[in-house]
Amino acid sequence: MTIVTAVVLVVAALLTAFRVPASAKGRGRPIVVCGVLTVLAFLLVVPPVYAALDRVIPGENAVDPLTKILLFGGMFILADQLAKGLGSPRLVRLVSGLPGRVALALAAVLVVTFFLLADVPVSSPQLAVANDDPFVALYTATSLVYFSYLCVLLVVAVARSFGPPPVGASARELRADRLDRLGRQLMMAGFVLVPVRLVLTPLTFLRPETYDAVQVLPVSTLALVVVGLWLVRLARRTADGEVRDVSFAGLLARVRRDR
Repeated sequence: MTIVTAVVLVVAALLTAFRVPASAKGRGRPIVVCGVLTVLAFLLVVPPVYAALDRVIPGENAVDPLTKILLFGGMFILADQLAKGLGSPRLVRLVSGLPGRVALALAAVLVVTFFLLADVPVSSPQLAVANDDPFVALYTATSLVYFSYLCVLLVVAVARSFGPPPVGASARELRADRLDRLGRQLMMAGFVLVPVRLVLTPLTFLRPETYDAVQVLPVSTLALVVVGLWLVRLARRTADGEVRDVSFAGLLARVRRDR
């Protein structure tokens, strides 16, 4: 576990923990659940944690598909909240409507199926020791295809959400608008890295020495999205003086002068 990964996980965990009191009152619960699932999934693939759990949980490497399912849940919740916040019925349908739920179920079933068919003789986070196994390749690709499906939808939707700066805004509102834009841009950058990783993954099977370099991308995605979300929230606080609405409809709304 690198220092960068540790820092990203600690920051993500702290930002999630800060939202627990509000979620206990019914505000922003989905995002807290998303944060818990995502941090837990990343934590489980840390080699010492993974090895310890693998000795306890029946089945060699059974921890790994569990991390995939946790990430599926976290990403599904985040995409659903963003889709609703952006006010796009079509996006909501593709993410969490019937097509989105079918995609999630299919990805989960295929991940478990390919895991059971794979031949991984020893404990190995992300099944990295068996990268040359075709079922391991399909196992990895399936999760990346699902994540890429959601991320491409979100990149397009967030890109379309940008508008001109608010007319006649105060200095505080303009500052909030800049924070809001920067936050969205960072989230988009994080989402873009997911399909990039999908495209680069075949390289890790052909050139195993590139595996560690490509594995930097998931941590980079987490860092960019976490910081982006925090900046969008900070923009809301800057504009209003306090966060009254912690739903993404409020967090991602354009910052404009109250009239």
